[in-house]
Amino acid sequence: MIPSGKDINRCLNIDIVELRDYVDKYVRVSIKGGKTFEGVLYTVDPVSGCAVLFNKVQNSFEFVFGHAVDKIDVLSQTEEKLSLFEPSPYSQSIQSSHDNQQTNSLSKLKSWLLRNRIPVEQVGNELKLGDVLTIIPPYNSNCCLSTNEIVLANVQRLIKSMPSD
Repeated sequence: MIPSGKDINRCLNIDIVELRDYVDKYVRVSIKGGKTFEGVLYTVDPVSGCAVLFNKVQNSFEFVFGHAVDKIDVLSQTEEKLSLFEPSPYSQSIQSSHDNQQTNSLSKLKSWLLRNRIPVEQVGNELKLGDVLTIIPPYNSNCCLSTNEIVLANVQRLIKSMPSD
């Protein structure tokens, strides 16, 4: 007989669904043998029950395996989600530059297709040729989506022949 999900979780001595409620909270995890770990619960592996704790004081991660967990206590609520990577001060300007480049590529490709008498319309950030073909960012020949191989090949060839200036 194959054990159900509840039986497997009882073997690990913890309820995986309950652990999900502890994510992003400051917790104390007691394991068998009396040792304890404290930190913000970053994530839980649903298969093994392994809990990943982030300790801000030591700036480190600790992995507590599900089979060893005896008890979990929430010490305090955290107001913010744990972010491993601090945003770069340059990320806003890089994103803005990328958006401008993408907009330029979109308008350039759209005008090229219209100049070659291909009926194209812009829907959001995609270019659509009827219901036959869609071109997604970054708007090069590899970004064409279609189930019609003949149309796909012809549009890709046209995009490849587009002047680079």
